[in-house]
Amino acid sequence: MARHPRDVQLTLTLPPTGAALRHRISEAIIDAIRLGRLHPGDALPPTRALAAELGVSRAGVVEAYDELCAAGYACARPGSGTLIAPGADAAAAAGAGSHVSDRPTPVPDTGPTPTAPTWDLTPGCPDTGLISPDDWRRAWRAAAAAPIRPRSPGSTGHPVLRHALALHLRRTRGILAHPDELVVVPGVDSALRTLAAAADLAGRDVAFEEPGYRNARRTLELSGARPRPIAVDADGLDPAALRETDAAVYCTPAHQYPLGARMPVARRAGLVGRAAASGTLIIEDDYDGEFRYDVSALPACAASRADASTSPTSAPRRRSSRPRSALPGCSPRPPCSSGCTNRCAAPARTAAGSPDSHWPTSSNPAP
Repeated sequence: MARHPRDVQLTLTLPPTGAALRHRISEAIIDAIRLGRLHPGDALPPTRALAAELGVSRAGVVEAYDELCAAGYACARPGSGTLIAPGADAAAAAGAGSHVSDRPTPVPDTGPTPTAPTWDLTPGCPDTGLISPDDWRRAWRAAAAAPIRPRSPGSTGHPVLRHALALHLRRTRGILAHPDELVVVPGVDSALRTLAAAADLAGRDVAFEEPGYRNARRTLELSGARPRPIAVDADGLDPAALRETDAAVYCTPAHQYPLGARMPVARRAGLVGRAAASGTLIIEDDYDGEFRYDVSALPACAASRADASTSPTSAPRRRSSRPRSALPGCSPRPPCSSGCTNRCAAPARTAAGSPDSHWPTSSNPAP
């Protein structure tokens, strides 16, 4: 006998914040999962029913369900509706998707400030005063006291580090990658040079955010690529501005640099879809993707590439029916010569020399 998902009575209290409706609904559902009121396999109410119960528009509920599915908390099944996804309880208990409290932190009264404080708002320049010198020295001492391993970690990075990165990417960015599929490089510039060589971008157009990270643009230019500026708006880069002649697209969906926009789910899907149709390489710089304040976490665009495909009759294809995506900091390897298929999509061609590519997931570009 077929098993059906268990329907639940769901009573939600939306957090009284100024966040968008979809974020408030998704956070309320994540809180219900965290508190044990919702379990994996439970069916969420139909969007119309929940909208009527909350007294909000159905569109806001639909967007909230889409965001929960994109973040891995829910999954939509034809004929069954939207269900709580397996593992959602563990992710909610770990704090993924939570937001910073709206309550102000009490500040002790230390008397009047003799001079007005000044703040350095230069992009890429963090406040080093927030770092504890004692903690920093303790970390250095622990690292220096660690035993020296008898052999080099190799060109792809230390296995322990790659294992930790694979776990971090799965939990926080929705990327299912084996540690052997990750390559560690010194930074974004090194990742872009490797990707430009592996994907043969010299002399070819690369769609690039405008304004964008100029160091990345300069690295692509020095690698022979032709960055083509695409204006960004309040939601970041618009996939409609891409051309079939673009060999790659460089973007910062999690936190557009330097304007700070977060690309919404619909636009991310459009970006992946257009890349799939034209065989365009997506170079996704996950700059500041780990920082969020009043919104749920969204997985990286690279997390959706395994599910993205294009019908042969729906759009012309030049090289591949799957979008190829690379993250600066933990990037996928190109396919091996034996023809195996990597879980992480990779450039169709490799450069002479090292076939590895990589990008930093938490890069902090300098101005």
